[in-house]
Amino acid sequence: MGFDLYGENPKNNAMEDDLNRREELDKLWEDDKITDEQKEEYYELQKQLRETNPGDYFRNNVWWWRQMWNFVCNACEDVLTEEDMAGGSFNDNHLISEEKALAMADLLDVLIKDGTVDTIEKEIMAGVEKARIINEAISKEKEELREIVRKATGKKDIAPIDYPEDFRKLWDKLNDKEDWAGRYPFDKENVIQFSKFCRQSGGFRIC
Repeated sequence: MGFDLYGENPKNNAMEDDLNRREELDKLWEDDKITDEQKEEYYELQKQLRETNPGDYFRNNVWWWRQMWNFVCNACEDVLTEEDMAGGSFNDNHLISEEKALAMADLLDVLIKDGTVDTIEKEIMAGVEKARIINEAISKEKEELREIVRKATGKKDIAPIDYPEDFRKLWDKLNDKEDWAGRYPFDKENVIQFSKFCRQSGGFRIC
C-alpha cells in the first residue's frame, strides 16, 4: 500500500523520440503483441522519462509518506487547508492546485537549504533506530512465546489469534509494547524529490 501522486499538467522535459517510442510500446501492450524484451524496454523507458519529468509522478509507500506528509503539513500550514492536509492521508484523488504546489515547493526548498530538513531527519531517524532496537527485542520475545505455544498445543503452525487465552494475553501485551515510531522513517532526499515534483507538476492529485 502506498500513495501515488500524479501531476495535473506536468512540465514535459522529455525527448520527442522517447515519447513516441513509449506510445508505440503502449499500443503493442494494449494489443497483447509485446515481447518480454519490449516490456523490459518499456519499464526502462518509463523510469527514464519519470526521472526526466519529475512533475509527472511521485510515489511513497505508506511508511515513508506518513512521516513526510506530516512534515509537509507543518511546513506548509499557511498554504494548505485542513481539507488539503486530510486529503493527503487518504487515497481519494484529492487535488492540490498548481498555485499551492508551487508555494509548497518554495517553502520546502527554503527548509532544505537552511538545514531544517537535515535536523528533522537526524531527530526522527534517531527515534527510528531506538524503536528498531526495542522492536527487535520484542520480536525475539514473540518467537520464544511462539515456541512455547507450539510445544503446549502440539500445533506447529498455530496463529496468535488461536493461542490459548493466557498465551494470547501475553502476545497482546508484547504487541502493546511495540514502538510504531520505528516504522516511519524520514529522509532528506525524499523531501527534495517531492519538492521537485510539486514545482513541475502543474498541481497534482493524491491517489
